[in-house]
Amino acid sequence: LDTLGLQGFSNTIQYFVDSDINLNKIKYIIPIGYHPVKLAPKACLNQGLLQKIMSVLISFISIAVLTAVDQVIKFFVERYLQPIGSVEFINGFIGWNYVRNTGAAFGSFSQSTTLLSIVTGIVILAGIVLIATKKIKSKFYLTCAVMVISGGLGNLIDRVLKGYVVDFIEVQFTDFAVFNFADILVTVGAIAIMIYVIVDMFRERKKTGEKHE
Repeated sequence: LDTLGLQGFSNTIQYFVDSDINLNKIKYIIPIGYHPVKLAPKACLNQGLLQKIMSVLISFISIAVLTAVDQVIKFFVERYLQPIGSVEFINGFIGWNYVRNTGAAFGSFSQSTTLLSIVTGIVILAGIVLIATKKIKSKFYLTCAVMVISGGLGNLIDRVLKGYVVDFIEVQFTDFAVFNFADILVTVGAIAIMIYVIVDMFRERKKTGEKHE
């Protein structure tokens, strides 16, 4: 095969791998204008398996990094912000205000720390299982899941080790709860998933309507 033929052949193999087609049932691929090329299923399957493993590994590394960032930020908040209580950052817009939150994100359910820890742990475990078993196919959903798991894990560590969550970001131009970096991860990830699902539903309805016309 020449360079162009090899590239087409490579793309064809990649399509089969990404589509989860059983390559063991395919004996030959015949690029247009060329002789039949015998397929090496095991090599292709190994490549596909490696890609899946790398995807899972990157997801778990991302969760570890984001969780570590959250914990490092909270460490410095407790060390330097706790003694003084609050500091202006952007006057009238955002400030740093040390708060011990025994509830969920944005101070909700403050009397249910144990229950929140159990529920959060279950959600995190479910998300980790879904990522590890490659049940989440969409890269967008995977990114959102990584954000939600990281934020939930960061706050769960606080609840288990300290009995409270360290909050420090205060929005000053409106009456809003004090929150932290982990809350941002959970909120952005969850809202992004909801928006994506709603938009996808409208797209499916539009496609269905066009088929009936």
